[in-house]
Amino acid sequence: PTSATFTLHLGFGHMEVYYDSYTASFLSARVSGDVRLTVRRFSLLLAMTLLLNDDDCKAVLDTSTVEYLDDIEVGISGLGPLNWAFEKISELMITRYKNDIQHRLEEMFTKRLQKVMSKKYMCNIVYYFLR
Repeated sequence: PTSATFTLHLGFGHMEVYYDSYTASFLSARVSGDVRLTVRRFSLLLAMTLLLNDDDCKAVLDTSTVEYLDDIEVGISGLGPLNWAFEKISELMITRYKNDIQHRLEEMFTKRLQKVMSKKYMCNIVYYFLR
């Protein structure tokens, strides 16, 4: 059997996570609105191995990892009397949700890539370039 391993670094320029309805209260102030987290740059590291036999080919995803999430911004509407706390709320949200976003991205890309890689055309592409 022959194998070929490919490593790919994918960089993306913009992603938004949107939550369209929050309600919060602090002391006697009750506010509601929406929240938008914007990630200006993020990168994925993908490594895959193609196992090539005489009569069979199999694509295996070795790694699907978020390398970095950079330049995260938070937008919150409807803060009203709690607007003075925007900076602290933003910092808290970035700290709290950065790992969740990273985990969800890794999970989503891994599932989709495994589904795509199970198709035979991945091997057909490799065979085309090896001839």
